[in-house]
Amino acid sequence: MSEQSEIRTVDTNRRGVIATFTGIGAMLIAGFGYMAFEYIRSSKLPRASNIIVSKTKELFAGKKNTTVHFNGRKVFVQQRSETEFVAHSMICTHGSCTVEWQERSSIFVCPCHNGAFNSDGAVLRKPPERPLVALKTTYDVAKDQLTIIETEL
Repeated sequence: MSEQSEIRTVDTNRRGVIATFTGIGAMLIAGFGYMAFEYIRSSKLPRASNIIVSKTKELFAGKKNTTVHFNGRKVFVQQRSETEFVAHSMICTHGSCTVEWQERSSIFVCPCHNGAFNSDGAVLRKPPERPLVALKTTYDVAKDQLTIIETEL
């Protein structure tokens, strides 16, 4: 009789392991399905061809940089002089994570793989192979209006 109870215990443990792995597999499939759905959905959203930032004097008051949202992504805008602005996408070119601006060291750091870029978007520390995407900007002095254009430089 003790042999039968051992067999039942082993059988119960085996069922528990199979149920656990089945649950984990279902969660992974659901997660990947959700990510695929979001990717397809976001690619069908209407995209602006440019963004206009008015009143830059107020936006940059006392600062040399700021972030704006443009076509579903963060864009880092730097004021280099009274009339010169530079814009970079804050999406890492390695793993598509959002980079963070480190004010003290004036670099962008990717929290996913610790890659780094300088203030011009050039790679300082790998794994990224390509620089951050630079976006074209124009500035209308009379209107105090900055335009960030979808076109990459």
